Amino acid sequence: MTVLMALVATMLAVNPPRRALELDPRPRPDVAALGAAVVLASVVVIAWVSDPLLSALDVSDPNWRIAAGLVLAARGLVDLVLAPRPFPEGWSGRGEALIPVAFPVLARPEVVAIGLAVGTDRGVVIAGASAGVALAAAVAAMLWWTRRAPARTVAAM
Repeated sequence: MTVLMALVATMLAVNPPRRALELDPRPRPDVAALGAAVVLASVVVIAWVSDPLLSALDVSDPNWRIAAGLVLAARGLVDLVLAPRPFPEGWSGRGEALIPVAFPVLARPEVVAIGLAVGTDRGVVIAGASAGVALAAAVAAMLWWTRRAPARTVAAM
């Protein structure tokens, strides 16, 4: 997996426009950034333990890349078919960075699977950098949508 492919796969896993649609009301900028930082730290830890974890599970790197691709494809199909459903409000204040911003909106199975695959293939630095770029794009999409979108979004069928 090249660095560009790692970045594209991570960006597809995070899917910034879709994540921005799932938060209603929109989080404050500091809360969105804190939630993204929590997920980034999680991806870095997952990438750091990726080699020992896959060795313990007796899964080869190519098999995990295939599994991560299947998880990403399955989630892509779900996102294509189902309209985004806003999550209800979670905790208030800074706690909102954990629920719903970090979990379940940003930290999703496909993000973890791709983080693990990139970590085994390219290392912790590339996994962290690609996740950082993708999560920064997700925060930017959340903030952009906050400023330019109407109060309610209606999904057309």
